Amino acid sequence: MAKVTVKPSEKTFAAREHESILQAGLNAGLALGYGCSNGNCGECTARLVSGEIGKIRHHDFTLTEQEKAAGIFPMCCYQAESDIVMEAAEASAVADIPLQKIEVRVKDIVAVNEQIIKLHLRTPRSNRLRFLAGQSVVLGGDGVPDGIYPVASCPCDDMNLHFHIPNIPGDRFSEYVFEGKLCKSARLELKGPKGRFVLGNEIARPLVLICWHTGFASMQALIEHAINVETGGFAKFPLEDMFGTPRTCQKPADQKPGRVEPGPAAEKRIRRLFACQTETKCRERGEYPPG
Repeated sequence: MAKVTVKPSEKTFAAREHESILQAGLNAGLALGYGCSNGNCGECTARLVSGEIGKIRHHDFTLTEQEKAAGIFPMCCYQAESDIVMEAAEASAVADIPLQKIEVRVKDIVAVNEQIIKLHLRTPRSNRLRFLAGQSVVLGGDGVPDGIYPVASCPCDDMNLHFHIPNIPGDRFSEYVFEGKLCKSARLELKGPKGRFVLGNEIARPLVLICWHTGFASMQALIEHAINVETGGFAKFPLEDMFGTPRTCQKPADQKPGRVEPGPAAEKRIRRLFACQTETKCRERGEYPPG
């Protein structure tokens, strides 16, 4: 296990053997700059300041002799063979993330209940979505109505994107999904990311996360991202979570606000939170809004 220090931010993360420096940084929650992730575009180039690196895959992107002499290398194609220090670009704000248009494939469609469908989309290996936890994208395509939804998964796995689609009458994308018109392996067009509901690099106090209905999608991305941050930033601060439901809806007896600490219990906690009744079902029962 090697320690990687990034300048000028001074953030650090651990990199395993045979793991690209780029993927190790993304897994640790850093918003490193990158594009294709397979050595073609050169968007993930960094400069080695000290330490040893080794090539683990071929890259078509060509470096000049001057760049090689200066220590420039594509992070997606090299592993750390010792503790290293490198200079690399990082996104520090929403404005640093470019708008992208990607053709994605429907990997899975799972009905959580009659009101929520979980949608799993997969990007091409060479064109993955770069986004910050908490942001949303527009889904649509040829013959498919557009809909905007928050990504309900961590940016560390940018090929596998998850969404919570609510059953909303009159919403064309929602109706398209719930009427069974969207099938596995279908192609969709994704545009984004959009939105500023993200966490900054430094959090001075503990966080209280409050969400309602499918608003939990953004929270899930933020929590998963926080758990994956290995050093610095907000990972050292506990998170307080609250999942809102109308008081007339029945919910699990152990459904209480509580801390989400990094560890095996966090995923179980997330699943329990998502098991709550939805606002839409309460509307159907005439129990919304609560008195």
